[in-house]
Amino acid sequence: SHKWCRWPMFAVATYALAPFPIVILGKKEEASQLAYWSYFTTGWIVAVSFGLPCILAHSAVIAVGNCLISMTSSLVFYGTIVGLAWWQASEGGYGLY
Repeated sequence: SHKWCRWPMFAVATYALAPFPIVILGKKEEASQLAYWSYFTTGWIVAVSFGLPCILAHSAVIAVGNCLISMTSSLVFYGTIVGLAWWQASEGGYGLY
C-alpha cells in the first residue's frame, strides 16, 4: 500500500491565504490597529510558506531538493507580487491594494 502524505499541501495553501488579511481588512489611508494586524498576519503567513518546507525536510517528510524547489517557488511568487506593487507605485498608482 502506498502511504500518502498531504503535509506539503499546507505550503501551497499559504500562497492562497497570504493576501487575504490585506484584501479583507483593506489598506487604510490612516495607520490603524486593523491595518497593522492585517500586515502582521500576512507577514507570518509568508514566513510559514518559507519555514514549513524546512521543517518538513528536517523531519524527513519531504526531500531536501523538494524543500529547495518549494522555497524557490515562494521567492518567485512573492517576488512577483512585490515587483508588481513596486512597478505600479512607481507609475503613479497606489500599488496593488
